[in-house]
Amino acid sequence: MGDSSDNVPGVAKVGPKTAVQLLLEFGNIDNLYENLDKVSKKGLHDNLEKGKENAFLSRELVTIQSSRGFKGTLEELEFHGIESDALATVFKENEIFSLLRLLEDVPSKAGFSSELPKRSAKSFETVMVRTTKTFQEMQAAVESCESPSIAVMFDGENQMETAIVGVAFAVEPNRGFYVPLGHTDDMGIPLNNIDTEYFADWFVPVFTIASKKWRMFSAKTTLHVLSRAMDERVEPAEILDAQIGAWMLSPGESKYELEELSMRFVGRELDSKESLVGHGKNEIPFSRVSVDEGGEFAAKNAAAIYELWDFVQSKLAAANLEKHFLETEMPVLKVLFNMEENGAAIDLKSLEELSKDFASRIEKTENLVYKLSGKPFNIGSPKQLSEVLYDDLKLRVLKKTATGRSTDSAVLDRLLNEFDLSEQETVLLQSILHFRELKKLQNTYVEVLPTLVNKETHRIHTNFVQWGTATGRLSSRDPNLQNIPIRSEEGKKIRAAFVPADPENQVILSADYSQIELRMLAHLSEDEKLIEAYNSGTDIHALTAAAVFGKSPEEVSADERRRAKVVNFGVLYGMTPFRLSRDLHISMGEAKSFIDGYFHLYQGVEAYIEKIKNFAHEHGYVETLSGRRRAILGIDSSDRTECQMAERMAVNTPVQGSAADLIKTAMIRIASRIERDALPLTLMLQVHDELVFECPKNQADELGKIVQSEMQQAMTLKVPLVASVGFGANWLEAH
Repeated sequence: MGDSSDNVPGVAKVGPKTAVQLLLEFGNIDNLYENLDKVSKKGLHDNLEKGKENAFLSRELVTIQSSRGFKGTLEELEFHGIESDALATVFKENEIFSLLRLLEDVPSKAGFSSELPKRSAKSFETVMVRTTKTFQEMQAAVESCESPSIAVMFDGENQMETAIVGVAFAVEPNRGFYVPLGHTDDMGIPLNNIDTEYFADWFVPVFTIASKKWRMFSAKTTLHVLSRAMDERVEPAEILDAQIGAWMLSPGESKYELEELSMRFVGRELDSKESLVGHGKNEIPFSRVSVDEGGEFAAKNAAAIYELWDFVQSKLAAANLEKHFLETEMPVLKVLFNMEENGAAIDLKSLEELSKDFASRIEKTENLVYKLSGKPFNIGSPKQLSEVLYDDLKLRVLKKTATGRSTDSAVLDRLLNEFDLSEQETVLLQSILHFRELKKLQNTYVEVLPTLVNKETHRIHTNFVQWGTATGRLSSRDPNLQNIPIRSEEGKKIRAAFVPADPENQVILSADYSQIELRMLAHLSEDEKLIEAYNSGTDIHALTAAAVFGKSPEEVSADERRRAKVVNFGVLYGMTPFRLSRDLHISMGEAKSFIDGYFHLYQGVEAYIEKIKNFAHEHGYVETLSGRRRAILGIDSSDRTECQMAERMAVNTPVQGSAADLIKTAMIRIASRIERDALPLTLMLQVHDELVFECPKNQADELGKIVQSEMQQAMTLKVPLVASVGFGANWLEAH
């Protein structure tokens, strides 16, 4: 649960009663998310998974920071009244326009003006398009404007199954047009709407004309809704998405909603959609909102988008981010829209068989746990499990939480690898971990994927989120493709369920960048050893292992190479000797020796890390290769732990962020090539550094070479980019 009055988002659809029950059962949100697979209610489980970022953000927002020092005296804190002139200047410099408005009624000695005009209901005009005259007025306004804004109102939550209710336009901040298309009364009888076909005959040519630059907010959703309503895939020549622009200006926020950004950036207050449609059990579809109320709400949203874009555009230009926005983020938005429209085919029969297999294995594993522990109990209950492990078996307690002794996976893994257990205890802990993995995959993917198949297209249409991460990495929802395990046999079976639509004539084509983050590190750090290794085709993990273990690369064993691989990637995330010792199950001394050996070999990397840390301390942000910035919060904190975490973020962001820019550039290049050459190639999925396509069997080799070439030429680095391509009857075989 959150608190909208204090901008604490909370987890959607989790109220006070449910929140209390969860805290009583799990103690705190750390324990809750460590044991999320134990939440049996599917709807609640999904809401918690989707709202994970908001949950931890909310806790951070309401936690009092007691580590902040104060250098001064109590007398200096005595209140002598508001210095409105100085305060207003601070608010303006930091663009806190919502608070600036509150100063308008505070007397000022200097007569300071906030310079933000007061907006009242009377100062905004909504033109309801119900007659030929108002339709023509709207036509003239939109057609004569180079960059109008658009907002769509619709019913439905699934973007592929929406029903349009109305469309709003604006060509200035204080006036908007609303075209009602699907309003009904409580009985579902249409009200005074404009005929959708009549509207489409005018709208589609204007919307797709090359000279128009359309201001939008959450543009992909807008395009999906319009495509459903127009009965054809529609997209404009140029999109200016204020939401993506706002994300670029301030990456890492938990959400980017029009209502919040409009108030924050331009001091414009908007009504919430909830104020019209209600909430929870009392919520009504937007189509049942009156035309007048719905029209005013939509028109104000369109006008807010118009005004917000002006602000966002000016700030992007000032930060030298406009080029990246226009040449990378907006083109890849179109690519993602088409990927979502394309969707991916699923083998429902294989999932059905997999579900039965998982259910059987879960039951067998559950019975094995009961047998080894000597009694049946709820494996999903931390309390009952802790009683079995710590009271009955007398295992060592390694960690305590607010609710008691921890049984999270990290604790069980430590017990397995760091302590001398009996064979019975070892098999028991392994079985519990395996039970959790099976249960999570069953609840998250195997049973859920079939419910996400669109009834008309018979495909799954995931929602790619462009603003979901601070580094710029894409994320996805419904389903979350990024979290499908790729190493476990069970996770691989889920990938095998993604197939081409026509298995007899098509294959899945997978293209994956090789070690892209390490290659980015080589380029950014200009480390001579790394650059030389990649340019000569040397096995980077064997090279690191040779330095760490004091032998030639040819003498390195498979296990030594595996350990070196952990070190190579761990450096990107600021891995400490303590963490490395845990991951490799070695002593702290050995772990420190490994890391020292790494930096002795790659001295350029060590210098780069210090350089980035210093830059972050000096400027408060870091940049990717394309110039995207990320503010590093806590970099100058007096709290040592918080500062070190911020430094790790500073080191990792340029590498991960530049890799994100690369994959987006590759997607744009491939999409352009597909369109230019009319290639029979459909881009369906993007997961981490991998692109997944559908293509004809008899052209797979030729198309694979094209994809590989475009990916390897997407950027010019000091080391070569390498993309591997594979084909198969399903995603697993192709990868």
